[in-house]
Amino acid sequence: MFIPLGTDRSLRRTPVVTRTLIVLLIVAYGLQLAAGGTDSGEAVRHFILARGTGLWTFVTYAFLHADGGLGDILHIVGNIVILWVFGPSVEDRFGRVGFSVFYVVGAVAAGVLHTVLQPNPVIGASGAISAVTGAYLVLFPLTRIRTLIILVIVGVYMVPSWFFIGLAIAKDLIGLGVGAGNVAVGAHLGGYAFGGGLSLILLGSGLLKREQYDLFNLARHQKRKQDFRAASRVSQRKINRVMQDNARRASRGDSEGGLSVESKHAAEARAAVSSAVSDGRLDDAAELYGDLLEKHPLSATLSRDAQYRLAAHLISSEKNAEAAGAFARFLDAYPTDRDAPEIRLLLGRIYAHALDDPRRAAPLFKAAAAQLADDDHRAAAAAEHEAALSRLKETA
Repeated sequence: MFIPLGTDRSLRRTPVVTRTLIVLLIVAYGLQLAAGGTDSGEAVRHFILARGTGLWTFVTYAFLHADGGLGDILHIVGNIVILWVFGPSVEDRFGRVGFSVFYVVGAVAAGVLHTVLQPNPVIGASGAISAVTGAYLVLFPLTRIRTLIILVIVGVYMVPSWFFIGLAIAKDLIGLGVGAGNVAVGAHLGGYAFGGGLSLILLGSGLLKREQYDLFNLARHQKRKQDFRAASRVSQRKINRVMQDNARRASRGDSEGGLSVESKHAAEARAAVSSAVSDGRLDDAAELYGDLLEKHPLSATLSRDAQYRLAAHLISSEKNAEAAGAFARFLDAYPTDRDAPEIRLLLGRIYAHALDDPRRAAPLFKAAAAQLADDDHRAAAAAEHEAALSRLKETA
């Protein structure tokens, strides 16, 4: 058993809609019990989704739950817990109005697929909540879920969201194939498909602002990585051909038009660094890059992706001075790159906090504050700029 307790993602706004939905689920459950419940309450039956019922039931069914015993109580409690954990982050990205509409339409989409796949009537918020978790999977695939695991072992562990939600989807797919009894797996799958699909469409169209680690951008980064590796292989073959041509010219005593010995060595060293980055041997790449800087400083700028990956590895390895140099070279070579504003903010922070160099940090913060698209990041850069200026005045 996997019980989600929370996530490691911070929120920018209070999840008003999520809390309101939870209250509505509890109130609706109390009203249906007062009306006689789902077994004998005639009024309640008009709000249960089944083939041939009114269109309103595609919404109302998502606010009702079975009320026959402990298992049914655990069902509504489970739905509330999942909504409490995953709803706030999705609401944070969609906005309150957008999330309200999304939740209702998600319930409808889940109900439609249920009526197609399963003939039995359905009630419960699971379909709409599956839409929320489907959206969460696309928007925050690398966040971690604090999870109470009760299996052979019992304890609270941090589980990647892609694993937690992917496991739930796999369980419903298996249930659809082998039969899931009274579990509305069709509604669950309809919710996942709607939430995940709509989120991808919104991200792809630009209607929803992308974040660095959403599924859309992760896919783009993966494609860029593959393109870089392919380009690196092509570049290496070209370098090899030039070196072979130079060797043939040298053997004939003809050096005209060829690379100088110094240029050849620089090209070989740079190619070795690029190859190590492409193969994922980043520690080796960092060491080779240090040799390249020492022996051939004028040739120590790599391709865009290789320079970025190497600089990021250096900072993750807490080699702050080396990372600063690598990021500075990146900005010198690619000043208008799409990630340049974020890198200016990052490099400014390295100078200001790790290297205690506010003189170099201040202009980077100023440029980042003028160029960043994200409001929070822009405000952070402006605040860092003011702090760097204050430090400069203190030391003047």
